[in-house]
Amino acid sequence: MGWCITVVHNTKWKAPPDTHIKCNYDAGFNVQNLDSTARWIIRNHDGIAQHWGSLQLDNTSTPLEAETKALLAALQQTWIRGYRRVIMEGDCETLTNLVSGSSSHNHLANLLDDIRIWAKKFSNVQFSFVRRGGNKVAHELAKLGCNSTCFYSDSCTLPIWLHQHYCNDFG
Repeated sequence: MGWCITVVHNTKWKAPPDTHIKCNYDAGFNVQNLDSTARWIIRNHDGIAQHWGSLQLDNTSTPLEAETKALLAALQQTWIRGYRRVIMEGDCETLTNLVSGSSSHNHLANLLDDIRIWAKKFSNVQFSFVRRGGNKVAHELAKLGCNSTCFYSDSCTLPIWLHQHYCNDFG
């Protein structure tokens, strides 16, 4: 059982090795009404989407808290679907530093502990920061994702408005 933190400065999405899947995640946060959502997409080494989903987040007061909850939800979704060797990739460098323990945040301590506990369940998990250009599909999901008031997940069909961003990842 092992996990590590990697910092990637790619501006384009990069497929994981064939031994892993990659889960890109992001959060949407509305400062006016404090509504927030988590979105994620799980892809294999060929870049093919295996699953994607969204979740309305409750009791979230900051964008960083929304990102943290989005990571936790995405991590749980990869586990539920049976993946044990994963790369969790998001575009919030602050969160990647918090998960690694290189910085701390009292308000998020319990959520960060939950992430670390879940991480120990996997045979291998990497937490990776990537610039927004490398996280575009998850970012668009967070910005424009389904309007479900609770939870939505799909393993077959990407939304039509997401196809252009998905195809752009392949050059």
